[in-house]
Amino acid sequence: MSKRSISRAEDDFFAFGGDDDWDVPAVKKPKSERHRKSQHRHRHHKDRVSSSSGQGQTSSFSSSVTIELDSDGERGPKEGGAAGGGAKGSGTEAGGAREGGESSKAADDNKNDDLIKLLGIESDVGVKKEAKQGAKREEKPEEPEEQINENVLPSPPSSATLPSDEQLLKQIDSEILQGSRHSDIDADLPLPASSTTVSFNGEDIKLKDVPFSIDVTCRLQDKECSAMVRVKGRTRFKNIQEKMMNTLYPEGIPESFEATDSLVFYINELDMIVRQFLRVGTLLQISKTKIPLSEAGDAYHFHALMTTESVAQATKQLLNMREWEPNYDQASAAADQEEITVSIRDRKDAASTKLAAKESTSIEELLSLYLMRKNYPDTLQLRLYDIDGKEIKKGSTVGESRIEDNDIIEVEYDDGELERLEKEEENDEDETTVVREEEGDPYFTINMVGKDRRSFKVQVNSETVMGTMADYYREKAGIDKKVKIRLIFDDEELDERAKVGDTELEEGFMVDVVLI
Repeated sequence: MSKRSISRAEDDFFAFGGDDDWDVPAVKKPKSERHRKSQHRHRHHKDRVSSSSGQGQTSSFSSSVTIELDSDGERGPKEGGAAGGGAKGSGTEAGGAREGGESSKAADDNKNDDLIKLLGIESDVGVKKEAKQGAKREEKPEEPEEQINENVLPSPPSSATLPSDEQLLKQIDSEILQGSRHSDIDADLPLPASSTTVSFNGEDIKLKDVPFSIDVTCRLQDKECSAMVRVKGRTRFKNIQEKMMNTLYPEGIPESFEATDSLVFYINELDMIVRQFLRVGTLLQISKTKIPLSEAGDAYHFHALMTTESVAQATKQLLNMREWEPNYDQASAAADQEEITVSIRDRKDAASTKLAAKESTSIEELLSLYLMRKNYPDTLQLRLYDIDGKEIKKGSTVGESRIEDNDIIEVEYDDGELERLEKEEENDEDETTVVREEEGDPYFTINMVGKDRRSFKVQVNSETVMGTMADYYREKAGIDKKVKIRLIFDDEELDERAKVGDTELEEGFMVDVVLI
């Protein structure tokens, strides 16, 4: 009996990490120049926010605030601002504040409340006032990479720790200035396939430390929100998804979206749909299209739509008909369509598969989803028939074919062709292989990837030993038995005596192979 190769879209996406962090020293500018720039920029920002706040209420909202996530999703102001005080007031300013009396202090607190709410920034940003002028900013303490701050979303302001307007604006300025060192990103330099570094201002920077600025739009049902998120290459899309969902549903995620792992991201500039296990920095290696830089030149910048897979497919189809524009006019029309459930029943064994679709979903897309769900070869030819037994044209859409919610349509294919295509996949060099025929838990597929980008798919279960996986890779890659192999997952080395069940490996995950 032939074993079927398990192939998923995620198998081609890899996650990378490293051991060392790269610290970017702050670029200092004259205080007067920073002051003038901050006044001009933030006065303009507050005018825009004030003008929009008077409009009528809507279920959609957006935020221009930078959400910073570190290695696994931590977000918030940099510790430099927290420890060093962001901006120090001189003795003259402190004396003027005391002369203002309690009424002036109350007015300042109210202004701070409004500013914090408009900017969508946490109140406990940790900016401390220091009376002594010229106190130096303390260096940012190094934090464990895997530590996650659970309180990273906007929260009601606390009057006990509110900073002054000037301190808050100067702190934001300092964060912007810290990224100016990356202004000369060498985007024209092609990224080697086997490299895990990119060139920033003449220096080789690890892929996990590359800065990204992402305009994320989250669209689910009748709700929508937008935010500009700043992350590093090691951040997973899953971390962004969690923060956006908590922002969109602060009162709690609805039961219909408990399975949020099914949500995907459509990357507009790359015309690509990615899933949540992927790290952001991996886009630089897997994409044939270069990611553009932000206007400031301090990070790679792209737009991402976080939504369900069916909406992402519809968005991709519509945007492929024209050049990219910053809005979602046509895509919104497709996204507003009601989602229906279509059952596809096999004529041979009457097995039924339910798929989500919309009126704008093409029949070809529906067939592709069916092949992926059934794990059939992508080139298998399928024919669909409606409830009246008439063949459905592949060039039409669900709406044009008059397929309605909960309709049952039938699929037909050639068994001989299916068997032939499956045998061809089994003879492929990179076929999915079971490294050991243990009895018990079901098997799932993972990728073993070396520095030369060669990838071998392997089926394992909870009882599979890491040493067996290493031996399998050595055999497939033609590596001498004397060469030692290290298996790395999520920046941590796996013990060769451990079992898969002792790790967090799941379907579609990647294991890095390092020769020593």
